[in-house]
Amino acid sequence: MKDIMEKLDAIVEERSKFHLLENIIERQGTSTRETGFVLTEPKVYGRDKEEDEIVKILINNVNVVQELPIFPIIGMEGLGKTTLAQMIFNDERVTKHFNPKIWVCVSDDFDEKRLIKIIIRIIERSSPDVEDLATFQKKVQELLNGKRYLLVLDDVWSDDLEKWAKLRAVLKVGSRGASILVTTRLEKVGSIMGMSQP
Repeated sequence: MKDIMEKLDAIVEERSKFHLLENIIERQGTSTRETGFVLTEPKVYGRDKEEDEIVKILINNVNVVQELPIFPIIGMEGLGKTTLAQMIFNDERVTKHFNPKIWVCVSDDFDEKRLIKIIIRIIERSSPDVEDLATFQKKVQELLNGKRYLLVLDDVWSDDLEKWAKLRAVLKVGSRGASILVTTRLEKVGSIMGMSQP
């Protein structure tokens, strides 16, 4: 214990020599990082094969009996998950195959009501008048009922199975071939949300 205390004292002394200050940064309620579907890179190298494979999986998904398949893209920060998802979202084959296409940046605020409200706003191009969850759920089901839609949930952090199950239950109204593409840094999120091979 004595050795450890001496080492800690030495570290504290070094800190003061370099005028390093302890600074506690409070994390904001929601992440400031927000993504959109517009591909900002003029040319992306080395992702054509992955893009083509995922697009084929999404398009051939019509023959799969599985109810609302979820396809997770998992990888560490900076690997290009969002860029790959943008490439897929903007692929001409995907645009012809899915209607509507919806892009939602989730980050660390996985709130069912907020996500459903965003989906409604994207499809209708206007904000809903009401504010209660039940009305939002009914409205999004009316908008997606029987449609082969693609929903991209970008940068998902929450590994709360209950929250995901509630959102998924609302979204199960699409026609066969409707799909969800999820990008996440966390394997646990991918295994909770994803029914398909990451």
